[in-house]
Amino acid sequence: MLAYNKEEIFDSFRAAPNVNAALKKFLKNEVKRGDPIERFTKDLRTAVSGGRDDALKSFIDRSLPDYEPHLMVISRYLYNNAIEEIISGIYERHADQFNETYSLDSGSFEYKDQSGFEKIIADVAKEVDAGIGEHELPATPYMRNVIHGALFDEQVMPEVYRVLGSLQ
Repeated sequence: MLAYNKEEIFDSFRAAPNVNAALKKFLKNEVKRGDPIERFTKDLRTAVSGGRDDALKSFIDRSLPDYEPHLMVISRYLYNNAIEEIISGIYERHADQFNETYSLDSGSFEYKDQSGFEKIIADVAKEVDAGIGEHELPATPYMRNVIHGALFDEQVMPEVYRVLGSLQ
């Protein structure tokens, strides 16, 4: 994962146009009734809607690292239209070729074409940055992690982040 700080999470929530609607959509689409994430999401909504920056910062502090994956998925909902537009273009341009560069045999990652994999990741990183700028999203490592998490399968992410780390 690209290194980021807690302030970037806070800033992404404060800059989002409609946090309450995003949280409602997240609850509806991602959370089963009675799941502990339901309480977490409702507590997050309370922290956000109170309007006090210190309450939201404190909530984020208490949530990490345990709820980091959930905050990232919620962040996708915060900027859903922009992120969907960014990733759909990337899928169209790169998905087929990218999928030919590796295999997941019994969940184990194996390269078929390491240089092709690395080139596509480098190209995707540039396109993600361009999309962030075009859609005026927070230009932070946290937001890049959110978008990369939406783009790639979980089993591929360690190699994706290895390549991204070498590009820094």
